[in-house]
Amino acid sequence: MKQDGQGQAVCDQRHALDVDYGKMWETLSQRQQHLLGCVREQGQLCTAAIPNRDTLPSARWRTAQAARHRMDYLMTAVLPVIETRCSPIELRQVAALRDGTPSYQRWVTAFIAKWPGERVFADWPAYQIESEVFRNTIVKRVDQEASIIRPILRRLEISAVSRQ
Repeated sequence: MKQDGQGQAVCDQRHALDVDYGKMWETLSQRQQHLLGCVREQGQLCTAAIPNRDTLPSARWRTAQAARHRMDYLMTAVLPVIETRCSPIELRQVAALRDGTPSYQRWVTAFIAKWPGERVFADWPAYQIESEVFRNTIVKRVDQEASIIRPILRRLEISAVSRQ
């Protein structure tokens, strides 16, 4: 995020013509939807009376990989671009999203550390309860990302098209 001489965040209203905002949203949205699909799959597995030792570990791994893939794209491709092309109100929303990311990531890491594979199987009822909260938090985070980022990218896309 750019700052002025007094450390205040500023927005650069210039638009790079080589950025395809529609494609950026499509890519982020695909990664979000893939993650949500993994979360749903894991949720279905967690409704079983007895954990499935064959499918649950791989479902957990796919969820973690999908989350990492989405977060990497968000933090390295999307936010750096939109932070320099947004309105002051949008900048506050984007900054809040970015600033909340480290605590969200610590929370995810703590959950994963608390529930290694064997503990999941040893304390299945507790894992079922806590993993539901975990999955719901992921869904809320993805919804928050979409509600902030989609309108910005849509506005930038319309603005870029109107200048052509």
